Amino acid sequence: MTLNLYVMPIVGAGVKGDPRRPKYRDSVFPTLGWGMFDYGDEPWCLVGIVDVDPTSDATLTAEPDVFEMVSVPVCSSKVAV
Repeated sequence: MTLNLYVMPIVGAGVKGDPRRPKYRDSVFPTLGWGMFDYGDEPWCLVGIVDVDPTSDATLTAEPDVFEMVSVPVCSSKVAV
């Protein structure tokens, strides 16, 4: 499992019918697992996408307003302490 991080524009008015969301969510990664951290009223967000496929990654990074941050392996097993 890999987590890819991107900074991209955020869209949406923040209401029930138009929630704030990553700009390319609906067009590039509608079925992938993702999470978002917004910066309040700023028009940007940090998006984490789990196991993004190479085609979606290439599509995102080709956009002039998307910045790829890092890809990190994620351990999915739970460890008892």
